[in-house]
Amino acid sequence: MIKLVFRSMVNQKLPFFLFILGLVLIFSTFPVVIVSLKDAMVQIEDDITKHARGSYDILVRPSGSRSVLEKELGIVEENYLSAGNGGISINEWKQIQQISDIEVAAPVASLGYFTGESRTFSTWMPNQSVRVRSELFTSDGIHTYPIDPELDSVGIMLEQDSEPNIIPEFDFLSKNNAEFMQWGPPAFWLPLTFHIMTGIDPDEEEKLTGIAFDKIKDNQNYDKSTFAFAKGAPVIPVMKLSDPKVPIETVITWEEINIEKEQTAAWKKELGVDKDGLLIFGDRKKYDDLFEQLLQYPTQNKDKYKIDFKEVLKPFEYHSFMVEKDLSIKENQNMYMGHLGSTSKFYSAQPINYIIDKKNSILSVKQIGNFHGVPTYRSIEEKGGTFNELNQLPFVLNPNGEYTVKETEKTLSASPLGIYQLAPIILIRDENGTDLNKPIELYSTIFPGSFVPSPAHGVINITDSEIIKGNKPIDAIRIRVAGISEYNNETQEKIEYIAKQLLEMGYVVDIVAGASYQNTEVLVEGLGTVIQPWTTLGAAATIVNGWSGTTILLSFFFVLTAIIYIWNRLYFYRQRKTDEIKLLLNFGWEVRKVKKILRIELVLIVVFSWGLSLLSLFFLHMYSSNSNLGSLILWNTLFASIFLIFMIGTTESSWKKLLTTRQFLNTKAKKVKQTINPSSSLFLAIRSIKFYKKFIFSTFIQVITVSALTVFVFLALQSTVELTNTTMLGEYVNFQVNSFHLFILGSACVIGIITLIEALSSLFILRKNEISIFRSIGWQRRQIFKYWFREIALWTSVTVIIGHIIGFLVYLNYYSFVMQSFQTVFASLVIIFLVILMISSLILQLFLNQNQSQTLIKLRSNRRNKVNHHNSA
Repeated sequence: MIKLVFRSMVNQKLPFFLFILGLVLIFSTFPVVIVSLKDAMVQIEDDITKHARGSYDILVRPSGSRSVLEKELGIVEENYLSAGNGGISINEWKQIQQISDIEVAAPVASLGYFTGESRTFSTWMPNQSVRVRSELFTSDGIHTYPIDPELDSVGIMLEQDSEPNIIPEFDFLSKNNAEFMQWGPPAFWLPLTFHIMTGIDPDEEEKLTGIAFDKIKDNQNYDKSTFAFAKGAPVIPVMKLSDPKVPIETVITWEEINIEKEQTAAWKKELGVDKDGLLIFGDRKKYDDLFEQLLQYPTQNKDKYKIDFKEVLKPFEYHSFMVEKDLSIKENQNMYMGHLGSTSKFYSAQPINYIIDKKNSILSVKQIGNFHGVPTYRSIEEKGGTFNELNQLPFVLNPNGEYTVKETEKTLSASPLGIYQLAPIILIRDENGTDLNKPIELYSTIFPGSFVPSPAHGVINITDSEIIKGNKPIDAIRIRVAGISEYNNETQEKIEYIAKQLLEMGYVVDIVAGASYQNTEVLVEGLGTVIQPWTTLGAAATIVNGWSGTTILLSFFFVLTAIIYIWNRLYFYRQRKTDEIKLLLNFGWEVRKVKKILRIELVLIVVFSWGLSLLSLFFLHMYSSNSNLGSLILWNTLFASIFLIFMIGTTESSWKKLLTTRQFLNTKAKKVKQTINPSSSLFLAIRSIKFYKKFIFSTFIQVITVSALTVFVFLALQSTVELTNTTMLGEYVNFQVNSFHLFILGSACVIGIITLIEALSSLFILRKNEISIFRSIGWQRRQIFKYWFREIALWTSVTVIIGHIIGFLVYLNYYSFVMQSFQTVFASLVIIFLVILMISSLILQLFLNQNQSQTLIKLRSNRRNKVNHHNSA
């Protein structure tokens, strides 16, 4: 009996080979899919657990402080505390500190744009009479703006008779920001630079950031004589950021003029100045006339030098420096001037008004004014005043110490501290929308109101903030919950519990744990399109929910594809075995023995397929470090066992009537009139489909399922990736799990291709008598191929279209519609249809070739028999 089974399998080797190949694929991929999907969700949860928590968990702000962008898009600027109106008092902050399970409650008060000490810079000493001019500029990285262009900051140094340590080599004249001095080289005032300053609590901030802010703890530690001009006004210590960009550059125009010592002595005499005196102390009118005359004096030699001070300047206070003749910059503490009288003049600022363009999925910002000729993008208001403007200063800033912020890192989590982000703002397209060959980094100018959300360049103690901003200076409190080492469901519940308490106290509360960075395009008037880092609140929840739903749907579709494949394969198996069963019964075999041989054959097929699938899983385990062999074997064996029971049960049930009544399906085609016209092959194809619908139906359903699965997987992956890929955490998770879902798609497509091959092969075998009929009425091989190919193209096109419609409808039921999905559906439909036609064409060609060979062999055999019969006669 076993020998008979093997002989049957050898005689029908192609169908059995395809059957076994399909089962091996099912038995191998099903456990891999189950384990992979489980691993994918574990991977996602593990990534979220490890990377979703930042430096703090909850952001607390005053009522009404939530921006439009937060409400509509759920995103906030990284340096969102560069502007604010306060709203939380220091007492209220201390009450929040007392809530149990709060480890850190770090307040921030946004105070505005402040300046620090003003100083001069000097150049090299000349070796003859010179006229030197300084033009100052600031920049945002793409445009350069002149600073006070209406002022002609110029000075003239004239050679004179000198005596060592008594009379210097040069006398001088200067005006505006030129500050020439005896014994010194040409010098010029640098402009006031304005920097964002915030108030913090040094102890809480150190817990949050690891940065020591000891220098702002004591506001009495300063030299009283230095600040005598303050006349008792509060002196506020401020720590400055050590490495910001302060974009100032100068163009020095150096003109040598041919004026000898004798000419200088003559002018001194004319102005009534002694030999060792200074021209500036002479007659004022004659001095002014001489200055105008010297400004027009012919130039002997003229040079221009451009020097960038960006790397040497620091906010609030910097070391004095001089420019050498080789244009190098070195520190110079011996010869400079400076003052602190402008530190109490500052500008408060409002947040930028971002315009949401939902149609083009982009943010935009309009220019609202200018400050000293530099564009401004946020409302600013001047407050306080300088020493010369006010009778009594409200306060004076005392630069005292520095702090350093770590370089920007691409972390997966985002907890926007609001004042420290140094991530670059990159210009990628100009105002006309043309892509730049090389992206340009943008930065703040030295004036208030810039678009670029600058980090805080200086911090003061939160208690000193009340002097500047009033009794409710705090704009935000960043809270870290105690007893949390990773982000999971348990810690999420703990964070939500504390957030609820704060919400009940009347604050605006956002859970920042689970947030992540995203790069957002912003169209800025006067600049172009920039990429700016933002923080997406709730990114972790979006990722988990997005992939959980997608994974469940993918699993369902794959299981459905596998079940339909099994059903389809068993149907063709039963049809092929019908003639064999009929033959056995005609030979007198008992029904019991026929059932037994069928069971043996099915068991051998399943066991052989199961063994090969185990072998493939071992190879997979050898070449994949992530595969769990134990789980794969368990699922593989379980599925193979269930399949065997199911297959034997359904097969015997479907053959029960045949084996008891000995009635069999007549699979021969109906006789066709011999007046068939090949030109009517489309009509014949439709009739043929109707006649063979019971054979085509199972394959019809299989192709529909694979088509639906394919387009759904593409659309679901596309939507899920778009939904979660906006953040860095999402990009990381997508990269980790993408291979799992592509494996499912690939497996389903391979199953679909095998099903199609089996279905067409079985269908052609069942219809082999048609070829003889077609040949008998004069059809050529090409006409038979065209007729059957058109038939296949007709019903497969319907199945592919129906499958894509179903897949698209299922997609719309779970995901948001986007126009790009139409392109995906169309591309998937065309590709699948072309693949089906290509496979069908190959199978049809092989079958016709095989049939033609068999026909020739049969004809030769008949002719030989006739010849033998004639000879014997």
